[in-house]
Amino acid sequence: MSGMNANKRMRRVGGWAAICLAMAATAGAGDFTWKTNNGEVVLAKYAGAGGEVDIPGQQEGLPVAAIGYGAFEDCVGLTRVAIPDSVVRIEAQAFAYCGGLTNISIGRGVASIGEWAFRGCGKLANIEVDALNPAFGGADGALVDKRSSTLFLCPAQKPGSFAIPAGIVAVGNEAFAHCAGLTNVVLPEGLVRIGDWAFDSSGLTGIQIPASVTHIGEGAFSACAGLARVEGGAGLVQIGRRAFERSGLTTFAMSNGVTRLGPWAFYGCAHLSRIRLSDAIARIEERTFFDCTALRSIALPAGVVYVGDWAFGECPGLTAIYYAGNAPETGEETFAASPNVVQYYLAEKSGWGSAFAGRPALPGQAPAETNDLPARRTAVYQEAPAPRSGATMAEKAGF
Repeated sequence: MSGMNANKRMRRVGGWAAICLAMAATAGAGDFTWKTNNGEVVLAKYAGAGGEVDIPGQQEGLPVAAIGYGAFEDCVGLTRVAIPDSVVRIEAQAFAYCGGLTNISIGRGVASIGEWAFRGCGKLANIEVDALNPAFGGADGALVDKRSSTLFLCPAQKPGSFAIPAGIVAVGNEAFAHCAGLTNVVLPEGLVRIGDWAFDSSGLTGIQIPASVTHIGEGAFSACAGLARVEGGAGLVQIGRRAFERSGLTTFAMSNGVTRLGPWAFYGCAHLSRIRLSDAIARIEERTFFDCTALRSIALPAGVVYVGDWAFGECPGLTAIYYAGNAPETGEETFAASPNVVQYYLAEKSGWGSAFAGRPALPGQAPAETNDLPARRTAVYQEAPAPRSGATMAEKAGF
């Protein structure tokens, strides 16, 4: 009798174990919400606890072709994700703000990655890409778009120094943003563009800009508090809006090729004491030097025709502005909260009087430079090379 009871208990336990296993399998399957569109399956939402997740390559016999918009967004428990070869698209914000994500493995089929797909993944340490993927590749744990020869994304946990591979022509938008442990990035010759917010809030302490770079995007070095020096840049044409705002710059010497300096470019650079502008600059836009509390004097080139609203606002240490040209147009409150400004102009120039834009004006010229700014860099103009596709350049670089 006791043997029969024991057998019953064993069958009951076995039955419960089978039920639990079935429940676990169901729960795992239930972590994913799928959508089918024109014969392809999209992973629309992941609702699991996280950990290490291998996304299935098929669902009900159909290939999983895309990871949908925000599918894993805010999944802070996710630590590793493997994306199968079947996936062609990673849509916008797919893994945004997955704060615990450390490793991503991308299959050979991914050809499109949407905006902010990995934004806010502060613990990301490594991105692996299948070697047979024709669109994307890896470079020392970072992600490269082979077709456009763009450094697409560097993991936020990348420490120390990082050398961008030869053949890369652009640093993508937000590519190094919030890489707080990254103190140095080596930019290759041939690089043309530094994208918007490319190094925002990174740990950079200095950077050498190759002569091939023509554009620095919006907010490219914003909030780089340790960035004390920027060298090179002889080929620059445009410095974007907010490019160096709230950075640690102490001095800055601009090449004469720069024709466009965006608004707020040096906003809040509290340590900036000396700057030399390009002779080709025609406009000092709104808040360009707002809250540059260490700035003592500045010389504006002869071609400057406009100085915008609050361009030199809240610069309490600013005592001298030297103009080489005629009196420019000014915005409202150009010198607001900068009570100590005295303006100096050349006697032969027109439009000047004893006061200008609410501040005193006197005849005088800029003194010879005695600070430690480097010699003015001559703009570099190069004949445009024959067009080459990004794929060709990437292939030559070995991606």
